[in-house]
Amino acid sequence: MRLISRLDGTEINVGDKVPDFRGDIATVLHIYPPSTVTGGQGGRVHLRYEAIGFDSLYFPGVIHARFDELLPDAEPLDFGRTHDRNMMREKGYDE
Repeated sequence: MRLISRLDGTEINVGDKVPDFRGDIATVLHIYPPSTVTGGQGGRVHLRYEAIGFDSLYFPGVIHARFDELLPDAEPLDFGRTHDRNMMREKGYDE
């Protein structure tokens, strides 16, 4: 399973320097594909921010990426307030 950039469609590999959603540059240290244990949900990427000397695990969306076999031809997801409101309405909650 490959990690694909949603920005330009190129494959992201360990060692690549990639921008995150804030525009900060991070180095990919490790790629963890989605597991069957979690039902194929998300996967993770281990990123290191050289400028601040910090590394941690993140969802692929943080670096505008997706796993190709998980979401073929996927559009960027809307996790903003519109998405939250619509989900709450679908579940029967009032605002």
